[in-house]
Amino acid sequence: MALPQKVKYMFSLGLAAAAEVTAKLESHRAWVYVMPVMSSGLTYRQTLDRWTRTRESGESYDPSVKLYIARFLELGEEYLDWDYEIDIAIKCHAAANEEYKFTGEDELEAWLVLRLPDLSKLREPSGVGYPDE
Repeated sequence: MALPQKVKYMFSLGLAAAAEVTAKLESHRAWVYVMPVMSSGLTYRQTLDRWTRTRESGESYDPSVKLYIARFLELGEEYLDWDYEIDIAIKCHAAANEEYKFTGEDELEAWLVLRLPDLSKLREPSGVGYPDE
């Protein structure tokens, strides 16, 4: 299954995507998370912000992705309330916290399909309850 067009568009802007997936352990929640690393080093938002500050056109925005950083995270329900210390909860109490790097969209899709059969469930991380470090 190919990545939906809306997800490809998010990645072209340098935006992350996430989806909640089935947890392996009872009373846990799990997510997949993908953050694109742009070839230019800047997201679309960062490019606009730089232009707004400097008013210099510089170079045009490059929407190509150099690398995808993907993560599988599984965390117990009791730790999701650690709002200001979620990074500690993830570091010390996560049942799974695996990070992967993919250079191509095909590799990323193959990894995602193993954990998320319906790729249309990928959304903005805040929209799926992904714990933000």
